[in-house]
Amino acid sequence: MYILTHEDIIRFEEEFRKAQEQGVSEELRGWNWRSPPLKPAFSVRLPNYLVSSNYCATGRDGHVSKVLNVKPKETEPISAGVSLHRLVYEVFESIMEAGRPAPFEELSKRISGNAEFLKAAYDYTALSAMASVSEMRAKFPFAPLKDLIRISLPFVLELKVDGSFIGLTKNLSIDAFDYMRRIVFDLKYLRPESKPEPWRRLYVTGYAITLEALYSIPFDVGCLVYVQYNGSLSVTRDIFFISDDLRREWIEERDRKLEIVASRVDPGLPRACYDPCPYSHYCSRGKLGSGLRRFRA
Repeated sequence: MYILTHEDIIRFEEEFRKAQEQGVSEELRGWNWRSPPLKPAFSVRLPNYLVSSNYCATGRDGHVSKVLNVKPKETEPISAGVSLHRLVYEVFESIMEAGRPAPFEELSKRISGNAEFLKAAYDYTALSAMASVSEMRAKFPFAPLKDLIRISLPFVLELKVDGSFIGLTKNLSIDAFDYMRRIVFDLKYLRPESKPEPWRRLYVTGYAITLEALYSIPFDVGCLVYVQYNGSLSVTRDIFFISDDLRREWIEERDRKLEIVASRVDPGLPRACYDPCPYSHYCSRGKLGSGLRRFRA
């Protein structure tokens, strides 16, 4: 899922060049978390998915989750996404440890979900990963296999980071990080009829700022990996420069949602709800109001 095609590499180079030409304002770098605008104005901390998501236009999902302590409902997109993340992680880990992917039959016993979807995702992930390793082996036939894998699959998966410096929780998990190109990845499952929305770039933006706060080095390029399944697998990558505009938008959302939780004041219902919202089961219990409608993400 994270291995870039030739076309992806061209897009990465374009976005990296854009980052070099336009630059990022110093005040918006994560390492300046001690000063405004990055310095959090409230003591509460939120997970990045609540800050970055736009499932609820008013931010009521944060109030319902963190103030009312309502447990989220595992919707179909969330369930499929969890299974996809675990599958990709286990395929990569097995290659790192054994030099080959664990058999699908073995993984399917530990990972629940749509078997056809998971098999398609497994085939795509395993074949692309091993193709990358094989290509590197052809270039360096005498190099140890472990070294070839590190070069051909330069990823840290499920990287655990502390986001408390910038208003996020301490137990964040970044889907993947390319340590050779310094690309921050986020893997998303979408329904077949869904289209990627621009606001999803905020997920990666929040993680990039977190990494800058922790390691004091720039992270300028992000990649959203969208996976869809409708009898066949579709994988698309959105590679982008993590610009000043994205960083300011993320900070504004963080401040707005931190204030919602800190004030403990219900911001009210939005005019429309996304179907996958994990808190719609609570808001819909006689609380939707006459003008509220739903739409699918």
